[in-house]
Amino acid sequence: MKYFFGKKFPQSGDILIIESGAPQISDRACRSLRRLYPNAHYHLATCWPDRASPAFAQVYSVGDYSGRSAKLGLLRKFRLHGYTVLVILCTGEAVMSLWRTLALALIPAKVIIVNENADFFWLSWENRDTLKAFLGARWGVNLRHGAAILLRAIAFPFTVLFLMLTACFYYLRRWRNLLWWKLT
Repeated sequence: MKYFFGKKFPQSGDILIIESGAPQISDRACRSLRRLYPNAHYHLATCWPDRASPAFAQVYSVGDYSGRSAKLGLLRKFRLHGYTVLVILCTGEAVMSLWRTLALALIPAKVIIVNENADFFWLSWENRDTLKAFLGARWGVNLRHGAAILLRAIAFPFTVLFLMLTACFYYLRRWRNLLWWKLT
């Protein structure tokens, strides 16, 4: 993940698209990206076995790389290739989620996030509000009230502990009273 805090955008070069959803979404997003970068060479890493397309300079099917070492080798190859832009499809499907995470961590490129509507935004500090809204919709959490959610999460164990201690106190007091009543 390169240029996260920077305001500059890379010139057209090689663009890697990690397709982790329906091919129709990546095709629509690719048409929009071609308007943004008309002279770029597009490469595709996909989970679909037969996804050959003349629109891409090279298509990598991650299913062809069996085993952890082969898949890490492919990620290493992506890292060494020198892609200027990394496009990650986040369509709400749990397909290739580890690939997306490792690609974000390992490939030094400016990142574009594409949603299920083929809309996209740059993963950068300026778009942090968009990223918060996107993650909030994905996780089902309203991140605008993050402090209140965090305080509730911290207070929850103490609330449960208080309720358990109160119940224990009343339970033991009842048994003490019953024992006292039996003895007298």
